[in-house]
Amino acid sequence: MVAGDAGRQDGTVAGLRIAQKKESSGAVIEQTEIGYDAANNQLYVDRSQSGNRGIRPDKIRQTINLRGAQVKSNWRLYWISRPWKSL
Repeated sequence: MVAGDAGRQDGTVAGLRIAQKKESSGAVIEQTEIGYDAANNQLYVDRSQSGNRGIRPDKIRQTINLRGAQVKSNWRLYWISRPWKSL
């Protein structure tokens, strides 16, 4: 979960970091973040750390403004775990 990142007020952002690529040391070098920013009342997808392979600059961070919207959201997350197989 995302919480309290630099430049964000604690408790205003919640989300998931997906498609992470890590170095052998375990440090994350690429990821995509999907979340909700309560301070701005927006859903967002942030690809700024995803490696940006072929992503148009206007699509790196996309938001949907929910202010004043009558929106009901239902999210489902499915986790499929498969053993890693080397080639």
